[in-house]
Amino acid sequence: MTVNTEKTVYQLFTLSTKQHLTTVKYKNRDLSRQDCFRYFGVTLDNKLSWRRHADENAEKGASRLSILKRLSSVTWGSSPETLSTTYKTYVRPVLDYGGELLATASDCCGDKVDRVQNKAVRLITSAACSTPITALEIRTDIEPMKAAILPLCSLHDSDSVHVGETIKKIYELNCSGWTVLFQWKPSHCDISGNERADSLSKHGCSLPQHPIDLPYDQAYSTIVRSARKLIRKAQGIDAKSKIWESLLHDPVPMDLPRPIFTANFRILHGHDYLQGHLHRIRVKKKS
Repeated sequence: MTVNTEKTVYQLFTLSTKQHLTTVKYKNRDLSRQDCFRYFGVTLDNKLSWRRHADENAEKGASRLSILKRLSSVTWGSSPETLSTTYKTYVRPVLDYGGELLATASDCCGDKVDRVQNKAVRLITSAACSTPITALEIRTDIEPMKAAILPLCSLHDSDSVHVGETIKKIYELNCSGWTVLFQWKPSHCDISGNERADSLSKHGCSLPQHPIDLPYDQAYSTIVRSARKLIRKAQGIDAKSKIWESLLHDPVPMDLPRPIFTANFRILHGHDYLQGHLHRIRVKKKS
């Protein structure tokens, strides 16, 4: 194998702010050093903050949103169902690429791709700027970016089914407004059966464990279904007692003509420009 030293670079990963004067040679030739490098479509920066990767994904996704603008407007164009399918197949894969890495990044990195998706769901539904994003995600059946990534990463690293179930229960409690705290107990003195329980636990740990070989496709689909259930439940809690709660049970059909869908959807969730028009002609509600 012949190595082209002109195309070969090296990168130093460190969180230190000091300058590290390092050189790497190959066959007596100095290799160039780079702070950011793209590998299989993922941009690696020297601190692994994933900011550059999030910026590039958001930039690519924003450039692809132009197709939604060309396909529709408020009163004309393709149906919301067509636009939603176009977004899921043409724009969302760009935003999702390497998205698991953003689970360890700062919130600002996730917010960058979230803003692109927020623009997309507004274009799909022709909703007013004041419309809650959760209402738009419910109607378009598009999961929020960060909420789709974090449950996947949490469950993927779990080797035990019980640990995965525990994580899901904790997430459900957090969505319901509860705060879950873990407290370590130094001993179990004066508890009947404690010694017996400890001996059985030690005996169980010594038994041979039989791993369950689960195909990757089946495991991935199971995790995705579990994550979607958690997202849907969190959306239901957010929509409780709001005017657009009916979107969960009786939504506006997505295959309606665009003018009819836009009018019905805006009236249903209560965010429209009617009050602005009434204010211009000086029509006020009676107190």
